[in-house]
Amino acid sequence: MKAILIDPYAATIKKIRCTGDYRQISRLIECTLFDAVLLPNGDAIYVDSERLLTPIAERRFWAIRNFYPGERFPGKGLLLGSDSIGNSIAPQMSIENLKALVTFHQKAPMQEAPPDVALDTRAIGVARMRAKLCR
Repeated sequence: MKAILIDPYAATIKKIRCTGDYRQISRLIECTLFDAVLLPNGDAIYVDSERLLTPIAERRFWAIRNFYPGERFPGKGLLLGSDSIGNSIAPQMSIENLKALVTFHQKAPMQEAPPDVALDTRAIGVARMRAKLCR
């Protein structure tokens, strides 16, 4: 099925083929843990959960206007759709619409807390949430 890959390192958005298998999603966005950012139309953008752990100089971000204002996502993203029972399908959003909404950034937005403090807090929160889900 078709999917759309957002690559902030090359500053490109391109169509690719993807089975929707979690291992392939991991390979495509180059991570071991990922989260799904849900869009109102039922599409999901899979994003790297660990990219904030990479050295600051190597990080690249992207943002998607109109859906998550002020949020910048680190690393690559993969847009897929989902059916009524959660299986991956081709996304509803066209590549042209996605290109009009995505902007690339080299730096994260300014935060009140230093990035490392914010990262520690976020990492602990994610770890606690995953631990609850595993019980």
